[in-house]
Amino acid sequence: MKKEIFAISLLAFILCVSIINASYLNNLTDKTAELISLSADDDSTASIESAEGLWKAHDSYLCVVLHHSDIDSVEEAIYKVKLCLVAGDKTGAALAAEAAVERLNDIAHFEWPHIGNIF
Repeated sequence: MKKEIFAISLLAFILCVSIINASYLNNLTDKTAELISLSADDDSTASIESAEGLWKAHDSYLCVVLHHSDIDSVEEAIYKVKLCLVAGDKTGAALAAEAAVERLNDIAHFEWPHIGNIF
């Protein structure tokens, strides 16, 4: 009976840690997406640079929990928004910001623990 209790406790612990990790990642992607949207609305590079700084500040954490292609795609999307803002292309910046926010939302959704992640 002790083995079963230990196994159930271990599984419960792993589930709790997974939920906490997903919640942290969700908060990070939400904050980054908010800054990206703000930069497209304000046409300012300060917000996009803040978004880029926030994302890169968590690089060591992101390298552990995300695929490198996901990290690269977000950085590329942020860079596209930044380029459009520097060039003065408001429409391009809005479209690039929308794509970046969508990519961040996809990452947060796919990393949330669900039955598909287990099997």
